[in-house]
Amino acid sequence: MKARHILWTIVVAPLVAFGLLFIDWGFLDNTATVYMVECKVDASNNYCSAPGKASGTVVYKVYPEQHAVVQQMSGIGPTRFPDCAIVDRLNWECKYLGNDDGSHFGLTNGVFSELLVNRHGWTDDIRIYYAQKWRWWIQWL
Repeated sequence: MKARHILWTIVVAPLVAFGLLFIDWGFLDNTATVYMVECKVDASNNYCSAPGKASGTVVYKVYPEQHAVVQQMSGIGPTRFPDCAIVDRLNWECKYLGNDDGSHFGLTNGVFSELLVNRHGWTDDIRIYYAQKWRWWIQWL
């Protein structure tokens, strides 16, 4: 009996606690968190062949009834995007404020993507990619 208690205390409980870090708790308050990682080369299709260090996180609070999403970036005040098509907290798309050039961003099945169009109509090269939570933590360490 003591061996089982020791095993639980030393091995199982810490593993369970560590595993809880990687659960997406956003369903409790209708939010989704995006984890950004710098890329040493241009990232395309959210793939980076040379990941750098973990960058900040962005939390998106989704308001389906208002067709709006509020973005909260690390160290920056919240921004409300009122022109969004929303299915649920993990499936939505918003237009960037004040841009009629086709630039937009959103989540599809919980995966972040964005299209940035510059003034010449070309898409911009991006040196940030959006990682899964566990990969972001690895890059952060």
